[in-house]
Amino acid sequence: MLFSIDAKIPTELVSGDIINLPVFLKNNSDEKADGVLSVSLPKMFHAKTDLGQKISLAPKETRKIILPLTVSQTIGKGEMVIEFKGDFNDKLSREIDVVAKGFPANISLSAQEVNKTFFINPTNIVPGSIKVLFNAYPSIMTELMKGIEAILQEPYGCFEQTSSSNYPNIMVLDYMRKMKIENPEVEAKAMRLLDEGYKKLISFETKENGYEWFGAAPAHEALTAYGLMEFEDMKAVYPKVDQAMINRTLKMLLDKRDGKGGFIRNPKALDSFGGADEDITNAYIVYAMTESGYKDLKKELDALYESAKKSKDPYVMALAANAFFNVADNKRGEEMLNSLYKEQSDFGYWSGKRHSITRSTDNALKIETTSLVSMAIIKSTNPNQQALQNAMKYLVGARNGLGGFGSSQSTVLALKALTKYAEFSKKTDEAGTIEVYHNDKLVSSKDYAKGEKGNVIIEGLEKHIAEGKQKLDVRFKGCKNALPYSINVSYNTVLPQSSKECVLDLSAKLSVSTTKVGETVRLSATLKNKTNSGQPMSIAIIGFPAGLSAQPWQLKEMRDKNVFDFYEVIGNNIVCYYRSLAPNATKEINFDLKAEVSGVYEAPASSAYLYYTNEQKVWKSLERITID
Repeated sequence: MLFSIDAKIPTELVSGDIINLPVFLKNNSDEKADGVLSVSLPKMFHAKTDLGQKISLAPKETRKIILPLTVSQTIGKGEMVIEFKGDFNDKLSREIDVVAKGFPANISLSAQEVNKTFFINPTNIVPGSIKVLFNAYPSIMTELMKGIEAILQEPYGCFEQTSSSNYPNIMVLDYMRKMKIENPEVEAKAMRLLDEGYKKLISFETKENGYEWFGAAPAHEALTAYGLMEFEDMKAVYPKVDQAMINRTLKMLLDKRDGKGGFIRNPKALDSFGGADEDITNAYIVYAMTESGYKDLKKELDALYESAKKSKDPYVMALAANAFFNVADNKRGEEMLNSLYKEQSDFGYWSGKRHSITRSTDNALKIETTSLVSMAIIKSTNPNQQALQNAMKYLVGARNGLGGFGSSQSTVLALKALTKYAEFSKKTDEAGTIEVYHNDKLVSSKDYAKGEKGNVIIEGLEKHIAEGKQKLDVRFKGCKNALPYSINVSYNTVLPQSSKECVLDLSAKLSVSTTKVGETVRLSATLKNKTNSGQPMSIAIIGFPAGLSAQPWQLKEMRDKNVFDFYEVIGNNIVCYYRSLAPNATKEINFDLKAEVSGVYEAPASSAYLYYTNEQKVWKSLERITID
């Protein structure tokens, strides 16, 4: 190009950062270049100087211009446009994300009641950081699409995460075709996402057949069973699924049968899918294979019947009930359900006694178990309608404010259960009005029509939310039944909201507080397992200041040296995955970050948590750094 503009613009900044933005003008021509440089800033930035200036560049001259900018307290994304007009013209535009300083806090509310009162008490709010998102879901399709968005809020790097964001798309298309719903826009979007997801999924197949978190051999039996179930479901709506791949995946599982009714497990499979108790792993594999349509498992089904009865664990019994109904063994399926009905809590949920196949516990285990029992009830020849309705009410109330149900596995199972229930109940849509009250004052209302296809969204509620205890009421008018809905109150706080139940600890520290452009800065982090027990898939998300950049060659080298098992860079965060953590394990992580842009920067908060218990996190922050 005869004339060009370039700039080092960080993709993510923290409110309060000060950036000296370098803009490079290059005149490659043999003529003088006169013109006007102008900069259009998104609302999250304040300029310290006039952004419009006349420029004259000599032939072959390159010039660096520094634009001093301050990041405001406004949170969100915006576009920065830098333009030169004159003898030559060029324009550069970049999207920038501004996140709040401090530690993320979240209040999730959800229900499906005509009148519901909530009390919230946000404290120590960082100014400008509060956002309130209200979503009501008129149809199962809007629930599914929102579920996909919720899953994508989490790090997105392994087979199961890709599967979990893919599965709701399968449900969308399957539900539309079964219910004879025509919506070309939704169908096109779901098909496009399926196409992208399928290509990524098959890249995780190991060279020895079967699937593993990141595609490394050997495969994991339970994770492979999950994949088989997904690919079989996908076949019904996505014709590009390779049957030869499904055949060799099934063969891999069949070859793992131990002849006693169980499955031989890879001794290296110590992560979430491979590290569950033996009876849970065997039960899950049989469930997944029967869900996939494979029925010739008499010895395995007999062994499952005995182990489920012996365990008296509702999670195992729910897997068994589904497996028996899948092979038309209604007698043993009903026997399992009759035992499960006695275990339903007064709040409508069932919970396993130990952990799930992903070794999830607490809320995730309740959601997964309740979803599995609900699907078994729907398959039953004599469903207990009251138990099912109470379970559905619990699941709707368990939704988090972003539209998901906690971990990716619990979200997928809950969405499957809700979809099956929607097909089972075929309830009639009706029009209505949603009213939101803040401390007994009506602050917003929105009408929705019968047959509404999109989410009913109410925006701007954050302007009514302050610090301290306050009341929110949601009321439905002009209708008999309320829509399921969620409210997410998110904000940043000056105090970390670390969970006492988190079994991990995290520390992070920069080697210096001041540096110069071109120099490197060491970021040292330590991840610890605080317990005497091994832990399943664990994640450390290390935030770094915007003026610094991670070095791709170093991250790859660290992965190859097993400092971590996998990594992603998302904005100004390095996400480190560990398949498992040994008892009392300590992981030292040292990054050498390059100083790229002068200014004063703060890092987004760092966190660590178990992949399937993401409601329990530990948070840490770094000191600010000045780059000269």
